[in-house]
Amino acid sequence: MPKQPKLRIFAGPNGSGKTTLFDSIQSIYFSTRLFINADNLEQFYKKSNFINLSEFEISCTAEEFNNFCLHSGLYKKAFFNIENWNLAVKSNVIVKANDNLETVFNSYHFAIIADFIRHTLIQNKQSFSFETVFSHHSKLDLIDFAHQHGYKVYLYFIGTETPLMNLERVKDRIKKGGHAVEDEKVKKRYFLTMGLLAEMIQKANETYLWDNSGLKHKYLGKLKNGYAEFEHISVPRWVDTYILDRV
Repeated sequence: MPKQPKLRIFAGPNGSGKTTLFDSIQSIYFSTRLFINADNLEQFYKKSNFINLSEFEISCTAEEFNNFCLHSGLYKKAFFNIENWNLAVKSNVIVKANDNLETVFNSYHFAIIADFIRHTLIQNKQSFSFETVFSHHSKLDLIDFAHQHGYKVYLYFIGTETPLMNLERVKDRIKKGGHAVEDEKVKKRYFLTMGLLAEMIQKANETYLWDNSGLKHKYLGKLKNGYAEFEHISVPRWVDTYILDRV
């Protein structure tokens, strides 16, 4: 009997420490190898001018890629058209569709590519992890899509007491050469993400929580089958506000 595929979601507001959390627990607690991160895709593409889909153990036709991207809600939100999208799949590699066009690639391009990879992996029933701010309800739909394909879904959520902490961490990341996010977006997304947290937990099979309001992230506990098991009686205020008062 084939193993049940597993989807591991690393979620939290911008600057909450998702990548650091993934790096610190991945090799210790699970063996899922594939990790999807839109920021990593963007950095790699801007250095190499291609993304090899074989690296994610998937294959697709140019038509499959185009159909998915053209029907993406993000494609419409970003006001893309054939010219300013300017990406295509050739021999299972994402490259510029037209080299003669001076295209400025932005985060929306790579968010769509990441979404395409996630959906394709789920259709193929392959286990993988991905990182997300989870500030949009479409990620809840992705969890439903995974369940429909027989996945067990794990949520690893890392939060902070206030978006001011996230703002400072993003500023520090920029100084170190990391990707930038506008201050207003950081603050807005913080509350959108925290507002969706209770629904994330209800849809996931298991949830593990960390707080990153101090110098290093701290494991808080887990939620499974409607029950919470915390390491300590006292929990951060955001856990009370966005989880215990809502779930």
